[in-house]
Amino acid sequence: MTNLVPLLTSRMDFSYNQFMVFSADLDLAELAMDWTQEHVDQGFARRKSIVSFSTITQYGQADLNVYLARFEDTASYQRVIAVPFYSPIARVVICGPEEVGSEHFLTVETGYYRLIEAQKLLQPHEYTGDLGHIAVDLYFELVEKPLETSQIIVCDSMLSPPRDLLEYAELY
Repeated sequence: MTNLVPLLTSRMDFSYNQFMVFSADLDLAELAMDWTQEHVDQGFARRKSIVSFSTITQYGQADLNVYLARFEDTASYQRVIAVPFYSPIARVVICGPEEVGSEHFLTVETGYYRLIEAQKLLQPHEYTGDLGHIAVDLYFELVEKPLETSQIIVCDSMLSPPRDLLEYAELY
C-alpha cells in the first residue's frame, strides 16, 4: 500500500460506543437514529447520508484520519466496515455524540461513496480497559453508481452481525 496523505487529521471524542459521519445539510432531528439490537450486533446504523459507527471502546478519544482513497490495508485493524454513503452537498461532518459545536468538517465531491471505517485500539484505559484511545481511519471511495449493501470486512469479537445486514435505521 502506498503511503497516503490524509485529507483530515484530528482528535475526536466519542461516547456511547459511537461516532457519526453525515452530510452537513441534515437537520439535527435527522441525526438521531434508533439503534436496534441488530444494529448493535453489526456495529453500525445508517441512512442514505448518515452513518453512526460503533466504536471498539465505550468512551474515549480517537486519532482520526480521513482519506479520499481506496481502502486496501485490512491487516492492521481490529474492525473494518464498509457502507454506502451519499453526499448531496460537498460538505461532510464527522463527530462524536457529545461533540456538537466542535465537529470535524470535510470537503468532498457530491456523489455516492463506499465509506470504509477502520478501527484499532491504541491504548486501553489503565484501570477499566474501557475508556480507550483508538485510531479511526475513514476512507471515502467515490463510486459511479450507488451501492446497495454494506459489508463487514474485518469482524472483531464484539460484533455478531446478522447474516443479512440491516441497511436502514429508523429515526429515533
